[in-house]
Amino acid sequence: MRTRLPLLLLFALLSGCSGGTVFPADGEAEPARGVPEQFLTGSPSGRARLDVRPGGACQSLMVDPRDGARLTLVRSAYDRGDYDVPSGRYGVDADKLLRLECGTGRPVGVVPR
Repeated sequence: MRTRLPLLLLFALLSGCSGGTVFPADGEAEPARGVPEQFLTGSPSGRARLDVRPGGACQSLMVDPRDGARLTLVRSAYDRGDYDVPSGRYGVDADKLLRLECGTGRPVGVVPR
């Protein structure tokens, strides 16, 4: 039994690491509606600033430069960020997120949550 315990622990550890959030492919994205050409990085004070840059990390808060609507990062991978948006905006339902290119702030589309 003692020789099996390390193997069981290793199996449990590896099993736990295999789960996780699925990141939908860009090809699954639906067109977003009424989005700006580019979102800007937001600050806690609500001010928007343009400091997105190619190869840059996804920002936790993005802002619509037209009206200050705030988007909150839910997950990111592969220079893409999926954001929770204000209710009823950009064609995003409760079970969807708005995907942006992290390095440019440009919208990719609407993806499953």
